[in-house]
Amino acid sequence: MKAFKHICSIATLLLLSTTFSFAQLYKIELDEKVQKSSLIVEGKVIARQSFWNEDQTMIYTSNTIEIYKSFKGEVKDKKIEIITVGGTVGLRYIEASDLLDLDVNDKGVFFLNAKQNRKSPFSNKIMYDVYSSAQGFFSYDEINDVAYAPFANYKGIETTFYSTLKSKTGLLKVIDNSFKVQSTNASNSETGTLAATISSFSPTTVTAGTFSDAANNVLTINGSGFGSPGGLCAVRFKNGNSSSDIPSYSLPYTSKNIISWSDTKIVLQVPGGVSRQSNSGVAATGKISVVTSSGSVTTSSDILNVFYSLITPEFNFGGSVIAGEPRMMNTNGQGGYTYRYCTSTAGGGKNFSTAPEKVTFERALATWKEQIGLNFIQGSTTTVQLVADDNINIIMFDNRNKGADANILPDGTLATTYSFFSACSKNSTELYPAQRTGFDIVIRNNGVSSGSTTFEEGSCFPQGNDLDLEMVIFHELGHALNLAHINDGDERNQGNNALYVNPNKLMHYAISNYVNRRSLDASAYQGGLYATKKRNDTYGVCDLFTTEMTPLSYTVIPNDNCPSAFPTSVTPLNTVVNFDLVHATSNKLSDPQSNVTNCGGTTVSYGQFVVNNAYYALKTGTSTNGTLNVLVSNYATTPADQANCTGQGVKMLVFDVTTCPAGQSFPAPVACRSFSANGSVAAITGLAANHNYLLYFDGLRNTKAKFSVTLNGSALPLSVAKFTGEYINNTNKLYIDIVQAINVKSVKIEKSANGTDFKEIGALAVSGTDLLGKHTYTDALPFAGNNFYRLAIVNNDGSVDYSNIINIGNESVRLIHIYPNPVKDILVVNITANSESKYQYSVYDVTGKIVRNSFFDAAQGEQTIKIPMSNVAAGNYYIKVTDAEGKVVAKQSIIKQ
Repeated sequence: MKAFKHICSIATLLLLSTTFSFAQLYKIELDEKVQKSSLIVEGKVIARQSFWNEDQTMIYTSNTIEIYKSFKGEVKDKKIEIITVGGTVGLRYIEASDLLDLDVNDKGVFFLNAKQNRKSPFSNKIMYDVYSSAQGFFSYDEINDVAYAPFANYKGIETTFYSTLKSKTGLLKVIDNSFKVQSTNASNSETGTLAATISSFSPTTVTAGTFSDAANNVLTINGSGFGSPGGLCAVRFKNGNSSSDIPSYSLPYTSKNIISWSDTKIVLQVPGGVSRQSNSGVAATGKISVVTSSGSVTTSSDILNVFYSLITPEFNFGGSVIAGEPRMMNTNGQGGYTYRYCTSTAGGGKNFSTAPEKVTFERALATWKEQIGLNFIQGSTTTVQLVADDNINIIMFDNRNKGADANILPDGTLATTYSFFSACSKNSTELYPAQRTGFDIVIRNNGVSSGSTTFEEGSCFPQGNDLDLEMVIFHELGHALNLAHINDGDERNQGNNALYVNPNKLMHYAISNYVNRRSLDASAYQGGLYATKKRNDTYGVCDLFTTEMTPLSYTVIPNDNCPSAFPTSVTPLNTVVNFDLVHATSNKLSDPQSNVTNCGGTTVSYGQFVVNNAYYALKTGTSTNGTLNVLVSNYATTPADQANCTGQGVKMLVFDVTTCPAGQSFPAPVACRSFSANGSVAAITGLAANHNYLLYFDGLRNTKAKFSVTLNGSALPLSVAKFTGEYINNTNKLYIDIVQAINVKSVKIEKSANGTDFKEIGALAVSGTDLLGKHTYTDALPFAGNNFYRLAIVNNDGSVDYSNIINIGNESVRLIHIYPNPVKDILVVNITANSESKYQYSVYDVTGKIVRNSFFDAAQGEQTIKIPMSNVAAGNYYIKVTDAEGKVVAKQSIIKQ
C-alpha cells in the first residue's frame, strides 16, 4: 500500500496565513477603501427606483441617499444617487449575486466614486458607485449600536466607528445635524426591561422563500407583549449576507409575508431573499427578534435554523411589489438550460473554452448534475460577451464588453451570477409563478477585474492564501438554480489555524482561503432537490416558457447517512461494502464535529474536514479482544489525478456506539486510520465481543473517491463465503461454504414460507473446527412457491447469530411428498399448496385391492396427513392421491415392513 501522504510539513504549517475571504469576496482593508474612494459619506436611503439601461439589456437601481455626515470629499448636494446592479422593472427582475443591494431606510457609511459615464435617468445628475461594492457600505444596526460590513463589525457607531474613520481621513463634517444614532432600545435589551417576550416558536427548522411548502416555511412565534401591528413593528432574522450574529434582517409588519399579528402570536412566511450583499438580505440561521410599535426589541433565547433559502424575485405589478417563488424552466426545448462558453478575447477577455478554468467549471457542474439532476447542457461556444436576458447563458471571464456600461467586477469580488426572472400576469392582481428565464456567470479575470487574487484551479486543494475556484463556481451554480445565501460558517477548533478549519456550508455567504468544499452539504442538497422538483404549474401565455425543467437522473448512495438501525446479527466475515465519496454529502446536524475526526491527536495527518462522508455499522462475534482487518480495493478518485495530490485520501474512524450519536456530539473514536490506495489498513484491535461499532469514512480535504472495503478478522467469528441453493427434482439443495468459525458450536438450518416466521428443519452434521469448508444440505420437503432459508449460528456461550436470508422458489402450485419408505406404522402425506382444496388418498395392494382410503381437506399452505399402516400386512403397495376433480396428483410405490 502506498504510504499516506501528509498534508504538509511542519515548517509549511507555521507559514500559513490565517486571512479569510467572505461571500464570493476577498477582503478589502479599510485603508484601501479610504484611499480609493473620492467621497465618504454617512446617509440614509430614502428612495430607490430601478431602470433599464439604454440598450434594454441590464436593469440598474438608483438609490437616493440623504447625507448626514462627510468623512472625505466635498459634498455639493445633501442628496445624491448611488447606482447598484440589478432590480425590478415591471415583470422583469435581475439579480446580481454577491454585489451590493440597498433598501429604503438603510443607514450607514458609503465609500463612493462618481460614475462619470452614467447620469440618473430621473434627475440627470451623475450617479455614484460604491467602491468594492458590498464591502464599501457599512450598514448601521441602530438598535444594537453596530456598524458592520463583510469582514468588519464596529460596536459603538458614534464612538468607535466615527473615531476610526476620522483617524484615517482627518475629517468629520456634519451636513445634517438632525440625525443621531438611536440606540436606546439596545440598552433596554441588555437590561432585560422589555415588555415583550418570546416564549417559543415553531417549527425550529424552516426553509426560506419556499412559499409552496407551508409546513416548512410558515413560522409561528408565541409570546406576549407584541402589541397591535403598527409603528415600528417588525420581525428580525439573522442576515444571511452578514457576519453579524445580531438579528438585522427586518421584515416589517406591513410585509405580505406577515400572515397575522396579535399581542401573543405572530404567524409569517419566512422570506427568501437576494443573493446580493445588503441590509435587506435574506433570513438565515440565528436568533430572531420581535420589534414592537415603539421600537423596543426582544430576542429569542433559542436559534431558528434556516436550512436553505431560495432567491425571491420581486415584480412591480398592480401598484404593488409581488414576491414569488421561482421555478426552473425548460428554456431550450430539451428539458432545461443550455450554457455556452465565451471564446472572445475582446475587452481583455479570455477564451473560456480553452482555459484550465473550463475543467474546473465542469467538475463543479458535474457534482450538481449527478447529485440533484440539474439539467444544464453544454451548447456551442459563443463570442457574445453581453450580460443580458437573451437566452444565451454565458460562462465567461470578466471583460470590459459585458454591456453598455462595461461593469467590471469590483475589488474584492470573485465571481457574479446574473440571474434573470420574469412572470406572466394571470389577472389584474395576480401573477403566474415566477420563472428563471436565464443566467450568465462571470468569473474573476485579474487582467480586467479591479484588484487581484489567486485561485487554485486544479484538482488539488488550495495552498496558503489561494482560494478554491471550484468552490467559488460550485457556489455560483447554486445561485443559478435559485439558491440564496444562508449563514452557517466554518468551524475552527484551534484558533485561526487554517488546518483546523471545517468548511462552511456551500451556500454560506462566506468562504475561506486554504479550504475547499466541492461536495454538497445536506442544506444545498435538499435545497437543490426542492428547487429542481417539477411542480407542473400553469404559466400563462406571455412570450415566456410554458413547461418546467425536467431533472436528469441522479445518484443516491445508500450509506450517505448514519444508519437508522444497527445490526442485531454478527457481521459475516469477508463482508464487502462499497463506498462512494464522489456523491456523498455532509450534514452538520448529524455528522461528527471536526475536532473529533482528528482523533484528538496533535498531528494533522487526518485533516479535520467533515465534507463528504459515509457510514457502516457492524456487530462483532463472541471473541473477546477481537481484531478487525480492513482491505481496501477498487480505489479510484474523481478526477483521477487527485490521487497524486499531497494530503488527499480517505480517513476511517471507528466509534464505539450502539446507535447514531447526535450531530456534533460524537465520542472520541476508538481507532483512526487513513488510506489513499488499495491495500490493507493497520489492524483494529481490542474490539469487544457481541458489540456494535460504527465505521465512518470521510474524504481528506474533500477527496472524492470510490472504493470497496472487505471486513474480516477474529472480531467477526463466522464467515459464510457462499450460501446459495437450487430446486432439483422436487427438493431444495442448500450450498454452504464456511471459511472461518471462531467460538462457534453448531450451525442450524431454519426455513420459512413467508421470510419472517422461521423454524428449524435440521443442522450441519459437523461442529467446531469441522465446520470449515463446503457443505450441502437437502430439504426433501420444499414448499410450493417460495422457500426462505437462513443459518442459525450457535456460539459456544449459547448466543445465536443469523446469516443472510435466501429464497429458493419454484413454480409449482402444489407439492406432495410421501414418506417414510419403507413404512412401519405411519405413512405421511405432506401437501403444500397455493390454495385450499379437497383430496382423496387410496392405498392398493399388488392385486389392486384398496386397503386404506379416505377423503381429506387441505388448507392453503402446508398440511400433513397421517395414514395408519400398523395393521397392514408386510409387502409391496402403492398409494395414489387425487384432487377434487378426480385427477391423480401423486402416486408412489411403498414397502410395508
